[in-house]
Amino acid sequence: MKVLFVTHSVDKFFYAGVASMSSFLKQAGHDAALINYDASYDDEQFTREMIAEQPDLIGFSCLTYQWPKIQQLARIAKTHLPETPVICGGFHVSFSPDEVIACPDIDIACKGEGDEAIVELCNAYERGTPLFGIPNLLVKEYGDDGSITIHKNEPRRLFRDMDDYPYWDRVLCDIDRHLEEKASMTYQHLTNCMPIAAGRGCPYRCAYCGNQSLLNLYKGRGSYVRRRSVPNLMREMHMVLDRYPNVQSFEFWDEDFFAISHSWLREFFKAYKEEIGLPYMLGVRSDNCTEQNLEEAADSGCNLLCMGVEHGDEEFRKKYLQRNLSNDKMIRAFKRARELGMERASLNIIGFPYETPELARETLKLNQELDPDYFHLYVYQVFPGCDLYDLCEREGFIPDFYYATYQTPEGAIKQPTMTVEDIREVWTEFEAFRMDVDERRAARQTASANRAVLTLG
Repeated sequence: MKVLFVTHSVDKFFYAGVASMSSFLKQAGHDAALINYDASYDDEQFTREMIAEQPDLIGFSCLTYQWPKIQQLARIAKTHLPETPVICGGFHVSFSPDEVIACPDIDIACKGEGDEAIVELCNAYERGTPLFGIPNLLVKEYGDDGSITIHKNEPRRLFRDMDDYPYWDRVLCDIDRHLEEKASMTYQHLTNCMPIAAGRGCPYRCAYCGNQSLLNLYKGRGSYVRRRSVPNLMREMHMVLDRYPNVQSFEFWDEDFFAISHSWLREFFKAYKEEIGLPYMLGVRSDNCTEQNLEEAADSGCNLLCMGVEHGDEEFRKKYLQRNLSNDKMIRAFKRARELGMERASLNIIGFPYETPELARETLKLNQELDPDYFHLYVYQVFPGCDLYDLCEREGFIPDFYYATYQTPEGAIKQPTMTVEDIREVWTEFEAFRMDVDERRAARQTASANRAVLTLG
């Protein structure tokens, strides 16, 4: 079977979930294609390309803010290819499966990870066997009398050994082109930077993150936090470098790289330094930034650590965000990383429930002390699947619609303690700080380049 994946993008063009499912499908003898509906598309072009692919199954990947557009595209699919089944998966489906399967143009919804489920689904279609018992799927059964029965299956146990996973299908996403297009693929927005992951899953239950629901979904069904062996990871990186010789750095997409076991980290840092040796970026939590982790990361080639600060008021962060991190630990982690020669990115959010402009300015004060090399600020948008969504729903804070960017004050929740006008005002102060951070980073980079020239001279 041929599966046509459809994604809806604002500024990113590589999707790990789709790349993984494609590799599972191809390993099982099926085929896959991709349409990334970005700003350059219109519905007419989408229709033309969709029909030209002649798919046997159309699969939409969906985040909550993408859901309105995905419904429109599903309607187009059913209008022009009425006999082709449509499946929808992604985080929004995992958190709101009943809403998604109720869409008249969607035949199947996938709740949770879709790698094995989509292979089983394609196999069932080819064999002509029933679809209604495949774990993770919600499947519509259409009666001859026009009735519709929805079969809701239980989540499957998680794949136990990640070394058995095929590597991401990078060819599907045309990575040859995206490697050389700034801001098209990675968080760092660097050319020739390759995304990769050492595993899946996050062990934390931050109140604003849908990871809470995923941990609950897979409770008792295997370990949600899984890691590949170091040799397996090294083999993929060697394969990537052979296939894409222009790669100059790697970006790890693991939620908290330092949350991996102590022995695994020691093995990884040693192997990476000896076998790969390119600069790389990690996302980490400051409370896992031990002296040993920081020293070995820097020594092995890590040149950037991304750390979620989220909010500057320690008590607010603990009470509402369920992030039990001390400001002191953050400050020490940022300071020590710089001493070891690593750049530090600070990730922050404003507009949380019950936040005030004064509380938001505490985030600015903390960042002034952290002195990051990169400063990122986002407006909080409430999505299903977490405690803060339930709170916002109870209090009537949920906005009328979602924005496709997290840097738009108009996308903020509706609450009396911090209005859209308040966010605009505070945003201006944060933006001035960001510009100062950028200027100081540029000055450091210039000074470093000058020292290198003097040394060579």
